Amino acid sequence: MNRRDVLRSTVYAGTALALPTWANAAGSNGDIRIAVIGFKGRGSGHIGSLSKIKGVRIVALCDVDSEVMDKHVANLKKNNVEVKSYTDYRKLLEDKDIDAVTIATPNHTHTVIALAALAAGKHVYVEKPVSHNIHEGAALVKAASKVEGKLILQHGMQRRSDLGWAAAEEYLKSGALGKTLLSRGVNYKARKSIGKVSGLSSRRPR
Repeated sequence: MNRRDVLRSTVYAGTALALPTWANAAGSNGDIRIAVIGFKGRGSGHIGSLSKIKGVRIVALCDVDSEVMDKHVANLKKNNVEVKSYTDYRKLLEDKDIDAVTIATPNHTHTVIALAALAAGKHVYVEKPVSHNIHEGAALVKAASKVEGKLILQHGMQRRSDLGWAAAEEYLKSGALGKTLLSRGVNYKARKSIGKVSGLSSRRPR
């Protein structure tokens, strides 16, 4: 199996990361060298699952939180995986030994990092939401169109890659339920408290 085939049948089990479209990643028949950018939350799942994929090698990590960085670098080292560490994604993107990046930073930074990664010649997997607004999304689509056939950009949307959802879509299209006129979705999620300050300073800015 070569690097063009290694990800064709790979699905990131139980998460948003699905990589079959990376099957045409450019390069020789070596491992696909991936860097994970942002992993205090969602990105930690990227590290865990990418580590299990044959033909994929995590070679670098990037996060602004040194404690988070040290923890994951140490965990990978326990499995004999040595990675470069970066606190600035721009420095990481200068690394010629990286073929692709996954992005799981705070939502409002997704597009700007993805744009920079494409410009640096990296394949990109970016978590949802892909953009902070419609303008950013359009800019990313435009950038991806310019490198079509050379680089691959994938948005983390398991609704597009999960086989169950694909089967449900085909069932609706078959007309078994008649003509579909309206679809509604409801999403309830528990969110942990972000904490609160004990009090406000009585000092006023001058």
